[in-house]
Formats: sequence, C-alpha cells, structure tokens
Amino acid sequence: MARVFSFLTISIAFFTFIGCSPKTLPTAETIYVGTGESGTIILNSTGYYKGDFDKTTYVSEKQAFETLLFRGVPGSQVPDPLLGLNEKEIKDKHQKYFQEFFDNKRYRSFVMSSEVLDTSIKKGFKIVKIRIKINISSLTKDLESNGLKRGFGL
Repeated sequence: MARVFSFLTISIAFFTFIGCSPKTLPTAETIYVGTGESGTIILNSTGYYKGDFDKTTYVSEKQAFETLLFRGVPGSQVPDPLLGLNEKEIKDKHQKYFQEFFDNKRYRSFVMSSEVLDTSIKKGFKIVKIRIKINISSLTKDLESNGLKRGFGL
C-alpha cells in the first residue's frame, strides 16, 4: 500500500511540474518577405511561448534561423536548408556550436534588424510576430569556418 501511495505521489508531482513549465509550440510560421542588401534575407517569423514576451521574441528569432538552417525558405535565395534536413543529427554532432549560437544568443551577430510587428495572447500562449533581416553571407561563412558547412569548391 505504501509503495502504491509513493508511486502516485511521485507521479502527481512529476506531471504537475511538467505541466507548469514554460512551453514552446513548434510552428512553420516563417515566411519570406524579400531581400535587403546583397547577401541578406528578410523574414516574418511567429513564435508561441507560455511565459514572458521577451522569451517569445527569442523563440520567433530562433525559429527564423532554424528554418534557414534546417528547412530552407521557398521562393528566396535560400530555398534549400543551409545545413541539411537532419536537424537532430546535426545539432547532436555540433552541440557546442548550437549551444553558443542559440543559448548564448550568438545568432544575434547575424541579425541586421529585428522588429516586433504584432503581439497577442491565445489560450495562454504569448504570440509574437517579428520581421527579421539576417546577413546570410556572414552566417554561411561562419558555418563554413566552424566546419558545419562545406565551402564552395571544397
């Protein structure tokens, strides 16, 4: 009886803890807007997060970069992913790079501008739509110099 009670207590605590943590919803809401100066791309990206709006803006920016790196942007100068389609394998292989890139916000060094277009709340999720201009040329060179992408002619 004591084992059953302990198991139930631990299970309830676990699911309560998991249910209360901030959540991110993956979306495919990164849309090509246009090209800025040579070597740049302008995207609209929408992020969803159960937490504060600042973190939701980060989620929107991160999503724009993940789209460029792992999915590509149809109709743009980057129709194919910069790194490939196997996101998990690539992130596992280059874990240190992506920790620095996203967790330490190194990706911001490739952002030429980022502006919030709209904010809202729906079913407890904060929603932030941004317009972000990314320096694709510098990003590609960085990926090559860190061994994530082969340079032309190599």
